[in-house]
Amino acid sequence: MLLLMGPAWAALDFVRPASDAGIWTSNRFAIAGVPLFTSSDKTASTAVPGMDAGLDHTARTAETVWDGSLILAKYLETGRFGVRGKRVIELGAGRGLVGMAAALLGAKVTLTDIGDAVAPLQAIVRLNELDAARRTDDDEAGRVEGVVALDWTDRKAGLQSLGEPYDVVVAADVVWVHDLIVPLVDTLSDLIQGATVGLLAYQSRSSRADGTLFGALASVGLAVALVPDEQLDPVFRKDAVKVYCLSRQQTA
Repeated sequence: MLLLMGPAWAALDFVRPASDAGIWTSNRFAIAGVPLFTSSDKTASTAVPGMDAGLDHTARTAETVWDGSLILAKYLETGRFGVRGKRVIELGAGRGLVGMAAALLGAKVTLTDIGDAVAPLQAIVRLNELDAARRTDDDEAGRVEGVVALDWTDRKAGLQSLGEPYDVVVAADVVWVHDLIVPLVDTLSDLIQGATVGLLAYQSRSSRADGTLFGALASVGLAVALVPDEQLDPVFRKDAVKVYCLSRQQTA
């Protein structure tokens, strides 16, 4: 297991207050002027509703808002990588910040994570009123169209349930167990075909993990391009976190 550093923006408040009068405070995280929440005062906790403290570490990492998700969400907001009108899928969504950001920016989004994380993710989507049932009045409005269980180590059934290819695959801070790196890359390879593009926010935690990740990406024929730091949000950037654009290598 790789070293997990604490959050750089720990003061951000993702708890939705009971009264709308308290929604706006100075430490909200917002996309396109809309604050995003991962729990509410009604849950009396910042823990993801429905998450059992007895779950293994793989499941419990979904309870944390990782720096990479904030950085990638804010990168999408810059508009340098447009997602409006596109079909977007998030891998290892956790609390769904990146996928929900894409929805607020006009994308049709599917969130994925391991089975134990699905119900909490669905609750978070409803809390932010981004579920398809509440956003069908305007075909142009982005929405989260579904939350799907997808285990990278046993992904065949999950992938088959997704339907048509996606335009964009996003993943943030999903490399923290070394044994899951190759299954992650295999899943990315399955999804990034043709014109599909991936965005990966990655925090380097060991040279071994770096070598495994980038070696595996090359071995499955995915090209990797670094997004320059100056293209990221000026506030939400961090030396240790890089954003990479992934695409299918063109063969002669």
